[in-house]
Amino acid sequence: LGGDIGLHRYFCHRSFRTNAFWEYMMLFWGVCIASGSSVDWAIFHTYHHSNIDGKPKDAPSEDTGWARILEEYGIKKDDLYKDYQNTNFFKLVQLKWYLLLHILNDFPSLDIIYSDLDVIWLKNVTEEISKAFSNKINGIEILVQDVSRDVAHKDLCMGFAAFRNTNNVKRIIKLGAEMHANELLTNERIGDDSIISEIYNQTNFGKYIGLFPQSTFPAGFLLNNFRHNPLFAGISPELPFIFHANYVVGLRRKLFVIFIF
Repeated sequence: LGGDIGLHRYFCHRSFRTNAFWEYMMLFWGVCIASGSSVDWAIFHTYHHSNIDGKPKDAPSEDTGWARILEEYGIKKDDLYKDYQNTNFFKLVQLKWYLLLHILNDFPSLDIIYSDLDVIWLKNVTEEISKAFSNKINGIEILVQDVSRDVAHKDLCMGFAAFRNTNNVKRIIKLGAEMHANELLTNERIGDDSIISEIYNQTNFGKYIGLFPQSTFPAGFLLNNFRHNPLFAGISPELPFIFHANYVVGLRRKLFVIFIF
């Protein structure tokens, strides 16, 4: 169920439709067979179909397959992303800017909430984000996680972010794509977090970017702030909207952090 039906027929070929429950179950079973992430599996299988003779009718097109996209960015099929210690991680996250731009252009009436796979949603974030965007007085058109530790300089995290579908946002994303591509030429370990932080701190576009509060949209390094047994009775943190299990590497460690949380 996890391999043949889930990873293969559903996540790679989309041979059938199902509801969210069975989608999560197939993803869980796929992880249980130790095949790596569903994304890596689909990339390998897409590459397989793009290189075999007599491709079946459901094989991904060479013009749109992941193999071609990765090849354009200099990523070999035998050297795929495993974690952020691998330099290919930074080549892959560069594609996030183009993904966001394509969605905004293809669906002009929709705003976007982007969430990494290691972000768990604990409450309804859409209502909270809608309230922030509906307040046009503040001029905020992008909301990004705040992982700052320095008063003088804000550090942002693109693992969880929301984007209004406006011309200003499209300009910011285009700028992010250009900056990321240029900086990768001299620093192969530059990520999208560094780019959005630079835009926020050093350009006029920073006025359009708002920050999610750390107390209700926390990142992984704040895990200890949400301990289940508070030191003082009656003083306990509010249940946050999300929890981002970053700052740890590997699926097992991330699942363990989420379990502790």
